[in-house]
Amino acid sequence: MKNFVKSYYLESFVCFLIANLLSIAAFAQEAHYPIVKGHGGIFDIQEATAFPDPTLQYKIVVDIKEGAGGHKSINASLNNLARIANLHGMGGVPKENIDIVAVIHGEATISILSDISHENRYGTPNPNTDLIRALLEGGIKLFVCGQSLRARKIDARELTPGIAISLSAVTLVTTYQLKGYAVLSY
Repeated sequence: MKNFVKSYYLESFVCFLIANLLSIAAFAQEAHYPIVKGHGGIFDIQEATAFPDPTLQYKIVVDIKEGAGGHKSINASLNNLARIANLHGMGGVPKENIDIVAVIHGEATISILSDISHENRYGTPNPNTDLIRALLEGGIKLFVCGQSLRARKIDARELTPGIAISLSAVTLVTTYQLKGYAVLSY
């Protein structure tokens, strides 16, 4: 009887271990980057039953105000821009049907400094530079709030190339919202 109990517990443990390893393998997927290369990795969800409509024109304006939490970290809100584009791309929406505009302000403003300006101010190159380039190459339009620039004493020449300046975050968001863009905020 003792051997039967040991055998039963051993078999149960082995089955438990195999089931856990299989579930881990199911979740251990590689990230995909269909629109913004190398950033904003997303995963294929085989169980999903709701997807974006690939025939729609997705117009999204994103209000980015959160900082990175340090001068050596990638700004998670900027990375979410890549995720938004990649999620729509993974969902079957063609790149030409994805129009994402972002306005960066508040604490996030320092995330878009050029490497030289970031290094002069904080002693390290901007960790967001590659992400910003990938976002621009992915077709995402990036604006910075002019009011945030002035409040932080940042000159337009200190920005990473490709960043446009708006009068304010508020006026950019309201203008695009009135043009029919969905508003997201990070």
